[in-house]
Amino acid sequence: MTEPGSTAGPEAEVRAALRAAVVGEPPLALDRDAVFAAGRGRARRRALVQGVAAVAFVAALAGGIAVADRVAAPHRAPVAAGPSTAVDPPVLGLVRDRAVLDRMSDALAAAPVTWPADVTGKVGGFGPWYRFSDYATLYTTLRTPTGDRVLTVRVTGPDPAAADRPPCPVGTGDLGCRVEPLPGGALVRRQVGRDVGFAFVRADGSSTLVSESDPERGSTRGQVLPDATLRQLATLPGLAP
Repeated sequence: MTEPGSTAGPEAEVRAALRAAVVGEPPLALDRDAVFAAGRGRARRRALVQGVAAVAFVAALAGGIAVADRVAAPHRAPVAAGPSTAVDPPVLGLVRDRAVLDRMSDALAAAPVTWPADVTGKVGGFGPWYRFSDYATLYTTLRTPTGDRVLTVRVTGPDPAAADRPPCPVGTGDLGCRVEPLPGGALVRRQVGRDVGFAFVRADGSSTLVSESDPERGSTRGQVLPDATLRQLATLPGLAP
């Protein structure tokens, strides 16, 4: 939570990480570079996911009805593998039906995805790399020779009450907002630093978000999965709720 008088954003994240690390630690034992890097990593991922959520809108049908993406993860139980995400608000249309989640997991496992040669392994956060959690979210660590990257996939159900908003609100262009109309919806691409995400928003307001980012602590290498692969995953028919 932001303290009164503080400024929200990446610097606030860094200061919060620094305060958390200082508590109970002798000053000389503090690795300031690691603390600041961790804070900035959390800030980048929050900006990416919340940014995609803010701009994933599509003019659906000839009547020009617009629907909005609501991409956010509720609090979940700790898991042994996978990154720490930074989105707290509740989700409209959250998919919780285990049968649907298993169907989407099977569809992802069977998808003809061409993985780059740099991806030497995939480690799932909830079992197999393609398995969705009970909150319709998947975290997979992508092993590469020069460091790990994290693939996140999140699916939300229909949101008929979504407001009519412009595809890229004022102030988001500098963060890489781009909208591409597609049959049945629209694809929104957003990039924040080295992290990139695609959100496919359908006419009924349901959505699939796919992003690739740095892990909480790890390499700072650039994007591993090409845009074509992220697009393929975001628009995969089997990942619809």
